[in-house]
Amino acid sequence: MVSSNVEEWSGIDDENYTVINEEHVVDAVANFMAKCIFSNPKAQ
Repeated sequence: MVSSNVEEWSGIDDENYTVINEEHVVDAVANFMAKCIFSNPKAQ
């Protein structure tokens, strides 16, 4: 899969930012939640 991330320069604070799409955010949140659930010893 070709990454759709694009690095853009900000003229405000002289920093570079990576622009991501909604799919990447949803995937990251789901991954984080799964890790939290699996690391909980009380989870069944």
